Amino acid sequence: MADYPLLNDYNFIVSNIGYVIEREPNTEWSITNMANHDYFILAYATHGNAHYDFNNLEYTVSKGDLIFFSKGFVHSASSCPSSPWAFSSVAFDLVFIEPGEKEKFISLANNIISFSSNELLPLFSELNHSWMGKGPGYLIQCRSIVMQILYLLIKEMNSSLIHVPYTNVINDIINMMQSNYSKTYSIEELANMSELSQSYFRKLFKQITGLTPLKYQSQLKINKAKDLLLSGEYNVSETAVNVGFDNIYYFSRMFKNIVGISPSVYMKK
Repeated sequence: MADYPLLNDYNFIVSNIGYVIEREPNTEWSITNMANHDYFILAYATHGNAHYDFNNLEYTVSKGDLIFFSKGFVHSASSCPSSPWAFSSVAFDLVFIEPGEKEKFISLANNIISFSSNELLPLFSELNHSWMGKGPGYLIQCRSIVMQILYLLIKEMNSSLIHVPYTNVINDIINMMQSNYSKTYSIEELANMSELSQSYFRKLFKQITGLTPLKYQSQLKINKAKDLLLSGEYNVSETAVNVGFDNIYYFSRMFKNIVGISPSVYMKK
């Protein structure tokens, strides 16, 4: 199972929201040695600049930056007098589903993340309107928006750690493989699609996904097989055929190798 790191993903839900605030520019805004011990904090800069001080370092926050602090993290800040910042912030708590997920998530915290796109602005605006209006189901909507913001944060921080040539080309092929999960492509076919040599394609693919192309395709098939088995609409043989296996015994061996239990046991969960 250790050969298939795609099984290891962030797995949590937003359990509570403490507050949602939109602040207008204020030249006198400042905080000193502040720490919220009950909630994680996200703050998105919508205008101007601010100066932050934490971990014995000074940072400048500008429009489009997202601040992410863990519970109890001590920080100080002040608005830039010549260009006071405006920002939206949300305090929230999480429930982590799997052991070790909390530590993995917190390793991303206490950072300032710069976003080149404007994806966050409409999300924070919608979050504020929903929180202020408190209409039917507003808590569900607010939690889902915070989850979407966290997804974009995780996506941005993980992608920033990967500097791989031809990333867009490899991602296009990954999307193609996901759409055609029942097929199995050879390295030669995939390399030809990318217009790269086989060895270079294999190297770039593993840098981005953590898997070889063959193992990645196997993981896609097994992930789809898990959904089909749990749906109750497919038996093991039908599932194997649906995800591209002619040999049910080979399918069962691969399933157990990746998931840890046989497909017949898995479908009874």
